[in-house]
Amino acid sequence: MEEYTMTIREIQSGGVLSLALTGELDLTGGPELTAFLEGKLSGTEKLVLDMQEVRYISSAGIRAVLAAKKSMGEREVCLAHCNEMVTEAFEVTGLDEFFTMEA
Repeated sequence: MEEYTMTIREIQSGGVLSLALTGELDLTGGPELTAFLEGKLSGTEKLVLDMQEVRYISSAGIRAVLAAKKSMGEREVCLAHCNEMVTEAFEVTGLDEFFTMEA
């Protein structure tokens, strides 16, 4: 059986923190994202989560993204390159309204 893990690639450019996520944003990947972001958002003006390579997102993954949004407060959180499954997860829950969604 193939085991999936979440990998996070970080690109910092000025006040913008971009994270390219690969894998599954689930019970394992969600907490990994939360732990990765710990202490990194204080000087961040905009957070971009590139979801192009996210194969699966569960409620735990959505919770991790919401925790990042809460930590950012009024600062922008952008979900970029979401595939159909990720887009649908945010649209069905109505949470897409809290994020900038970029193609």
